[in-house]
Amino acid sequence: MKRFVALCFLVGYAHAVTCIDAVLMERKNVLAGYAVDDGAYLDSVYYRMDVSDGEIVFKEKLVRSGDKITASWFKKRGDEIRENTSTAFYRKSESEVDGSVESEVIVHKDQEKDTLFLNLTYYQSGKKTSDDQLKYYPHGLLLDYTDAEDGYRGVTDFYMQNDTLFQIHVGYEDGSATPDTSEYHIYVPDQTDPHKCDLWFRHDGIGSVTDIDGHDVQAGEFYKNYGFTVVENEGGFVLKRLRYHDLRIDEYYMIYSDGSTTAIGGPNHAKMRVPKARGSFDVKGRSVNKKIPYRVIF
Repeated sequence: MKRFVALCFLVGYAHAVTCIDAVLMERKNVLAGYAVDDGAYLDSVYYRMDVSDGEIVFKEKLVRSGDKITASWFKKRGDEIRENTSTAFYRKSESEVDGSVESEVIVHKDQEKDTLFLNLTYYQSGKKTSDDQLKYYPHGLLLDYTDAEDGYRGVTDFYMQNDTLFQIHVGYEDGSATPDTSEYHIYVPDQTDPHKCDLWFRHDGIGSVTDIDGHDVQAGEFYKNYGFTVVENEGGFVLKRLRYHDLRIDEYYMIYSDGSTTAIGGPNHAKMRVPKARGSFDVKGRSVNKKIPYRVIF
């Protein structure tokens, strides 16, 4: 991304965040299981979309307290209303996992200069469901996820090249050493407004899809499927996402942390660097099976 360009996390000074900065901060916070942040953490989520039988409205609030995080959500579809609350507890070792609560996560962290190495092991009612290994650095994130039940492995890499954020995801079924799926995304900044960016996705399915201009997109071609806008406020910012094909609107409310750690603990923000480019693609990750109370999926 244009990379944390002009990001100030100094107490008493104004924060400034670009659209791609905001996308990467949100991704880091969520894909790291909320166990770390990068200057801002996810506080709540809202989305609205029209469907054939009416409108769907969804709201979720995250509350952090010591070694636990609680998610409370509300969903309304027509006259139907659903609500629920779930809590995930963070543990330091396997011996602390007792299965008495629905969601538990073992967190192991190792800091090396400006890079955080993070291992997360997820449990549902005492049963191991998945492992995440993350390399979490100022300008990117590498996530290696393995499902404990079906053996599926997914590797997702977010990295900056010039002012653009690339993401590539590869999937391995049944312990195979050869990837059988791949996904590519590119987050492109608006050249006239740093608070806006677009997400381009490569269509690899069968047949064609239709882009926002009504053109057919063939397999292997990129098309623009999301638009992002950042709205800054006193305590943080809102990352708004518009899905072009059905005009669904998602809003991610982020709150600035103190710049070094949260109650759960995050990395110290060392001087930022631009990692070496490893290609020019991008992707959406599949680390979504775990039921830590909430996961945002791009």
